[in-house]
Amino acid sequence: MAAGSGRSLRRVDGFQVPVVALTTAGQASGAVADGVRAVDLAVPMTTLAAAMPGGAVAQACNDVAAAWSQAITTLADGMRHHSTALTDSAHTYRQVDANDAAALTPGR
Repeated sequence: MAAGSGRSLRRVDGFQVPVVALTTAGQASGAVADGVRAVDLAVPMTTLAAAMPGGAVAQACNDVAAAWSQAITTLADGMRHHSTALTDSAHTYRQVDANDAAALTPGR
């Protein structure tokens, strides 16, 4: 509820950002991104392709390996971007809160 006609703001009038939760989520999603990036789905496909050289199956296996590798990289990059956005947001909220607190502190 917003303040109006003679009312003052109460704590429930605003909103709170769970900065610790943002930081934790950012760190966790970064760890998951690292884990996803480490997944190498191409190995079984390239192993199969090497066992069947020169045929259509070998080419298909290599094509699938390349597609899976690209998909894993794209997914991990997106997750890392999300992780960075969460931790950057938490940092920004902390900085803005600190700046606001300093501006509202008498004698500064």
